[in-house]
Amino acid sequence: MHVARLCGPLTMFLNVLTGFSVKVPWPMQLMFNEEAIAKYNSLFSFLLRVNRLQYGLHRVWADNMRRIKRNRVADKTSTNARLLSLRARMSFLVDNLQYYLQVDVLDAQYALFTDAIDRCRDFDAITQAHDHFLTTLLTQVRIAREILCNIFCCYRVTPYTRVGLLFR
Repeated sequence: MHVARLCGPLTMFLNVLTGFSVKVPWPMQLMFNEEAIAKYNSLFSFLLRVNRLQYGLHRVWADNMRRIKRNRVADKTSTNARLLSLRARMSFLVDNLQYYLQVDVLDAQYALFTDAIDRCRDFDAITQAHDHFLTTLLTQVRIAREILCNIFCCYRVTPYTRVGLLFR
């Protein structure tokens, strides 16, 4: 079964949204070929999904706060308390994952990439540095994706979307 059918129309829209295509002028098309663009699509698609999950978790908190403010009393049932505790833990994990991806993966690899470009003497060396940059990024992101699949595959965020399916 196709993942987009399981995740619903919003995820299909996000898949279409992140599948960018560009016309790259010569000689840059030697570096930004179809394989490189497919790697960027995979990377940006995952980052957008993490951001969507983070937004959804923060929105659950905001909706709950509005409900409490409107009713002027907190729902102290054990089920609601457990759900809010679960949301807080998931949010903590996703917030830290997003920080890790932005700072420890993207920024660090970009700094290494720009240093490698500064040391390059020809276009082939720059292309090789770019390929290494993309491969390293995707490897580190793939590890994060597998961790999220293992953690979130059994939790439901909305009635229509399983969180684990967002990362497969």
